[in-house]
Amino acid sequence: MATLTDYVGAGARLTPEKGLELDPKRWAFMPKIDGAYARVSLDRRGRVAQVLSRSGAPIAEARDLVGILVGAPDSVFHGELETHTEAGIRAAKTRGFANLHLFDVTRWHGEDVTGRSYSDRYGILHHAQAVIECEGEGRRNPWVVDDEGNAHDQATGRYVRPVPRDLRRFPVVALSRGKGAGERLWREHVEVGGGEGVVAVRLDAPARMKGAKRKVKATDTLDCRVLASQGGVLVAEFGGRSFTVRGDARPGSMVEVAIDGWYEAGATPRFPRLVRQRADLAA
Repeated sequence: MATLTDYVGAGARLTPEKGLELDPKRWAFMPKIDGAYARVSLDRRGRVAQVLSRSGAPIAEARDLVGILVGAPDSVFHGELETHTEAGIRAAKTRGFANLHLFDVTRWHGEDVTGRSYSDRYGILHHAQAVIECEGEGRRNPWVVDDEGNAHDQATGRYVRPVPRDLRRFPVVALSRGKGAGERLWREHVEVGGGEGVVAVRLDAPARMKGAKRKVKATDTLDCRVLASQGGVLVAEFGGRSFTVRGDARPGSMVEVAIDGWYEAGATPRFPRLVRQRADLAA
């Protein structure tokens, strides 16, 4: 399966010190949604026809989103589906269904819009939903709720799970602009909310311009002992916990590993990268 040619996710990482200092006249910030990248293609009625991963493969967890009215006919949206990560799966489980958070569009009503600025493309997402809401198609419940709060199918009266099949499944990721917006979002989403990071987006950039979207994430480093090494993969140990990281070093040596925090289970670091060998430290 070929990788997507219109991928518009965030690229290289910036530290909070650098990322939050970007020019607020040219850059804005949005929370980094934890999940799986998703490309959403709409059919000639504006309903979801297919949801693909970054690799170009259909996402099985998005099957129940097919057929939902999301925008204009022959359009392509991009977002993050709540699946494949601990936080994404937990969010979907807590709610009872997964949402797909939209943050970009590359085709609108049959027109390639990749050459437009991000401000314009982001505006299209909200315009698309506003039109559907005004037509009364944004929120439709095929169930009724009884006095005890239980949902019943309108046609059969049987108990059903109240899972919406409308725009509630496709929220647009909020965009924070202006002086201090990045710092405020970082505090709310990361420090208080426990989010993985934020994404900086250049407002005047066309789609896929290099550096137009940047992940802003904190990076920690660990001094680890190498337990084993084979085929360019190390088994490293830190604080009694072992994990794998790509690199070359002899067993028993010390290495420095950069990580993006720890997964919620607490035993595995996020995205470990070998920084250097630490010959100055005793194993």
